[in-house]
Amino acid sequence: MLLTIVSFIITIGVIITVHEFGHFLAARLTGMRVKKFSIGFPPKMISRTIGNTEFILSWIPLGGYVQIAGMVDESLEGEEVTGAPDEFMSKNPPQKVFVLSAGVILNYLTAFLIIAGLAATLGMGEISGTRVGEVMSGMPAEAAGIVAGDQIISVNGSKTQTWEELVEAVGGSADTVHLLILRVDGSEWSTTVPTQAA
Repeated sequence: MLLTIVSFIITIGVIITVHEFGHFLAARLTGMRVKKFSIGFPPKMISRTIGNTEFILSWIPLGGYVQIAGMVDESLEGEEVTGAPDEFMSKNPPQKVFVLSAGVILNYLTAFLIIAGLAATLGMGEISGTRVGEVMSGMPAEAAGIVAGDQIISVNGSKTQTWEELVEAVGGSADTVHLLILRVDGSEWSTTVPTQAA
C-alpha cells in the first residue's frame, strides 16, 4: 500500500514537473519573463532565485505553476500588465498559444520518448503472428502438448501467418484440427487437437 502511494506521488510529481517545464521553456523561447517556477503545494521546502526567476519546491508534489510576467491569473494575486515587451500580453497570438499548450505538448513528447526507449531496450514482443502466448489448463491445446512459445505454422495444411487466419481455419474445422508447429528450439512437430473441450 505504501509503495503504491509513493509510486503515485512520484509519477504525478514527474508529470507535473514536465508539464510546468514545458510552459517555462516555451515562455523563455518566446522572450517572456518568468517570475516563478513552482512545483508542489505549500509549505515551501526550498527556494532559489536564478536570474529573474524564483524556483520553488514545496513539500506536497501534487501541483505546480509557472508565473509569467503580464499573464493575469485569478489564482495569482498582484500581477499587473504594464506593456513591457517581455510580458505575456505583449506577445503575438501564436506565441501565446505556444506557451499555453507547451505543457501538454511536452507531456506527450515525454510519454512517446519513454515508450520508444522501452521498446528499443526491452522490445515490443510479437504484435502479429501465430505464436502461443499462454496455454490454459485443462483445455485441448494443453492435452495435445502445445506450450507457450510454440508458433502455429499451418492448420490442416493451410499456412497461417496471423491470428485472424488461425481463428478462421480452426473455426472452419469440424471436430479436430491438424496443426504444424514450430518450437522455440527450431524443431517442427505436428499434432491433432479437438476443436472443443471434452
